[in-house]
Amino acid sequence: MNDSLSRHRLWIFLFLIAVLSFGTGLCYWQMQKKVDNDIHARLQQAIASLDVTVSHAEQAANMAEPFYGKSCNENVLTELRTLVATIPDVRTVNLGKDNEIYCTSVYGGRKFQFDRRQYTHGALRLLSGSEITPLHPLMVYSEQDDRGNTILVGVDGYYLYNILNVLDGDAHLYLQVGDRVMTHKGEVTTTPGIRVPVRMESEQFHYSVIADRHYASGPGAFIRYEQHTLIAIILASLLLTFLFRNYLRYRNTIEYQLRQAIELKQLKPYIQPIIGSDTGQIVGGEVLVRWEHPKQGFIAPDKFISVAEQTGLIKEVTAICFAEVSRQLRRQQSVIPAGLFICFNTSSVNFQDDEIVTLCQTFTQQMKAAKVRLVLEITERESIANTLQTSAVTDQLRRIGVQFSLDDFGTGYANYSYIQQFNPEIIKIDKVFTFNIVTNNASALVVMNMVNLAKKFHCQIIAEGVEDKEQLEMLKNMGITLYQGYYFSKPVPVDEFIKMLPHTFLQRREGE
Repeated sequence: MNDSLSRHRLWIFLFLIAVLSFGTGLCYWQMQKKVDNDIHARLQQAIASLDVTVSHAEQAANMAEPFYGKSCNENVLTELRTLVATIPDVRTVNLGKDNEIYCTSVYGGRKFQFDRRQYTHGALRLLSGSEITPLHPLMVYSEQDDRGNTILVGVDGYYLYNILNVLDGDAHLYLQVGDRVMTHKGEVTTTPGIRVPVRMESEQFHYSVIADRHYASGPGAFIRYEQHTLIAIILASLLLTFLFRNYLRYRNTIEYQLRQAIELKQLKPYIQPIIGSDTGQIVGGEVLVRWEHPKQGFIAPDKFISVAEQTGLIKEVTAICFAEVSRQLRRQQSVIPAGLFICFNTSSVNFQDDEIVTLCQTFTQQMKAAKVRLVLEITERESIANTLQTSAVTDQLRRIGVQFSLDDFGTGYANYSYIQQFNPEIIKIDKVFTFNIVTNNASALVVMNMVNLAKKFHCQIIAEGVEDKEQLEMLKNMGITLYQGYYFSKPVPVDEFIKMLPHTFLQRREGE
């Protein structure tokens, strides 16, 4: 019991872990897809915005081309300063010759040295500062001709890192030009410390934007992105675990196992012989269902019959018994004595529709050649209401030749009212009375009253539960001629019952 309970709890725990893991894993995968899409979208937006900014520098350089090699006079300075004032994002426009800047929009004709080799035509360069603003980053766009003339356009770093800042998220953005990188804070470095880079290059200019995916991949980002989804997953996992626990409990119920038994054909009809005193041979038999479980062995009928009746599964159980008994009896019709009667147990569920009529009609047609009588035993476990539906089913059964027997008469619901309702051909004395008939005068008196009642209503009477010779002799003396019990035979498989038909039981028993 403890092992079973431990396994039950282990299964529930493992199920909860599995559901949580699956739900969390799926949520994490969806988050990563969402992060990837978000990063891609932000990189595209950053490239688009930076392309516009760099294109302004390109525009200024193109408009300054007429001043290649010109002296730094007032007219030239005015034009250069006009470009700075009218073109967005441009901070300075400078003219250079060989390795010297000789004219700037800020300082006019002041000269500065620079390495011309680092500024090829259309090239970009990130600087952490300039001589004018040594602590203020900028990007330089350059154009050159083949005569040693250079145009250098400076773009204020503020416009660049402001774009990175606006589009920054869990995955920080970086602008890379050559071997230099600008962070979203405006720092220019060659060692930015990017852990999980996702790169997108501009198709117009020589730069790329990088997103560091590391900050969007950890547990913190996962919780931030999917906080509400995680709560929903936890609640859903608990609900599913609760349902799974109920399912496991249901799997351990007799109802579930009985449904499985029906599907797996574990239910088998057995027949307990009914012996007649005239010949000492079998004159009939009661069909009793047996459940042979592969692990638990035979399960007692009192463990599942009541459940079958409560759940309506008794109809399927009855159908199985009818089909199997009919199948096996048909194969051996030549050895079946004329007038043999076969009793099938029924309950109130069987009278709720016409299915029992169909079963009985099929059985009687199949066993017509063998002249087997079909008897339905009305059990004492449940009350069968005397309704129009019950009466209609009873009348249909009567018309096709079905007889009725009151099982375990004197106990439960099997009493005098059933005699009036079903007008039975057979009354069966419950084994409780048979067991005490020798030692208990009250039981003997009850049995004698049943015999008199049966005679009054022209019913045959069968004594159930006959277990010894003393009981048999006393029943004989009371005028009872039909017996059923372990004194003659326990319930046996149908094929074995057929083999027993020629045997003479009373002579063999009485001669022992």
